[in-house]
Amino acid sequence: MDPLTHYMLAYSLGRRWKLERPHLKALTFAALLPDIDVLSILLGIDFFIEFHGTVTHSIFVAIVLSLVLSLTFFLYYRKNVIPFALVGVGMHLMLDFIPTLWPRWGHVGMMLFYPFSPQEFALRGVVPYSLLIGVVCVVLLSLLSLYALLFYVNRKVYPWRLWIDERKVLNLLTGQKS
Repeated sequence: MDPLTHYMLAYSLGRRWKLERPHLKALTFAALLPDIDVLSILLGIDFFIEFHGTVTHSIFVAIVLSLVLSLTFFLYYRKNVIPFALVGVGMHLMLDFIPTLWPRWGHVGMMLFYPFSPQEFALRGVVPYSLLIGVVCVVLLSLLSLYALLFYVNRKVYPWRLWIDERKVLNLLTGQKS
């Protein structure tokens, strides 16, 4: 799935749960965290194609990433965010399981139990009409995340302001006082 879908679905869930800012930040950050493997593009496109969606999309590695994120948040905010980090990473893995309904760039599925097993798991072959169902799911989730973004923006609640307030950046760049 795309980053907008991961972020907006986590953000919407966190808003629905009325989370405090640090918890909402942990949830949204964790929902994007397994895709840190996109940095493998720096090692070349062939390596990226083989690596993306493997190691960091394992349940065990995702839990470790959640705990590292939670420790970082605890040191900064003095808040326990472990449950929210785990939910965010779990959402990411569930959403990324949908594209296993069709063949991907040389991957059969997701290495859910890496490093204990290199076996890849996929929904293709288990779900009837997998390509059709996969495309419908991806389109619907993408439209839902776009709708959520427009819903919040229309109400002057800007999801990106959880992390950065563009008004302050613009004031800084133009030399204006806040």
